[in-house]
Amino acid sequence: MNGFLTLEAFPHSTLIKDGQDVAREGREAVEWLRSLGISTPADRYHGYVRTIENFGKIQGDRSALLKGFDAFVNANAELFELNRVYKALMQVDSQSYLDTLKRISQGQPFRHVAENDPGRDYLFEMSIASRLLNAGHEVDLNQIADIVAQVNGRKVYIEAKRIKSAAKLASRVSEANKQLKKRLAQDSSSTSRGIVAVNITDVVSPECETVILPDQNMLREQHSRVFNGFIADNPELFHKGEQSKCLGAFIESSWQGMISDEDPKLFFCRGATFKLYRVTQSEKDYVRSFIPNLANQFG
Repeated sequence: MNGFLTLEAFPHSTLIKDGQDVAREGREAVEWLRSLGISTPADRYHGYVRTIENFGKIQGDRSALLKGFDAFVNANAELFELNRVYKALMQVDSQSYLDTLKRISQGQPFRHVAENDPGRDYLFEMSIASRLLNAGHEVDLNQIADIVAQVNGRKVYIEAKRIKSAAKLASRVSEANKQLKKRLAQDSSSTSRGIVAVNITDVVSPECETVILPDQNMLREQHSRVFNGFIADNPELFHKGEQSKCLGAFIESSWQGMISDEDPKLFFCRGATFKLYRVTQSEKDYVRSFIPNLANQFG
């Protein structure tokens, strides 16, 4: 482990919003997809809207109520993520992202149900693109890499991988590094660089559990302990296939659940960090010039 660089630590922020506002914004995002000809009443996003609208009508025994609550929390989390993408793409001409957007409505209502879930894979690409757009960078999803961005005067190629299990993490990171090596070899600029972006939500929370905690500080601490603990215990997995001109791995995960204090709240916790590869000091400085703005973003 001594050969691997430490994690880059970034600040955290907490945003509290009225639940009705979150639901309204989610409906607006789904309507936006429908207006683009992407979403239909039969897909999962319209299903999330119906789940939220029908939450107060759930009947049955304790098992049915718990199932309904889990579906309600999941629907809010999924629409919250969609709304992040929606808000970012409203800043640009979303028609240029249409091919990728067409794919995100596919998939099962819960992320842990299907082993192969391309709709959520594409949504992760859009989520990373949204981070870049929100940080003020130009983004292109129509080139040879998942994402190509202009970041502080350099072209950055990003390969985004949503990881389904710890057993697949190393191979997926290696695959991304191989793809980046190919992209960078075709780029004549000496300043272009690559980043591997991975989402490990399904690794640290494989059953898509609804986490219930008494306060938001405990939530943040527990998520940080699980998220950063996994990365610290398995550093070599994020270095598989490491290539020159690849800056490192941008790693994120999210939790969903409820804070059960005197004023109960749903929560959606996103954590992100960056695992530097063996890079020069100037490359470290470059990473530190833009990664904090990508990692610490509100919905």
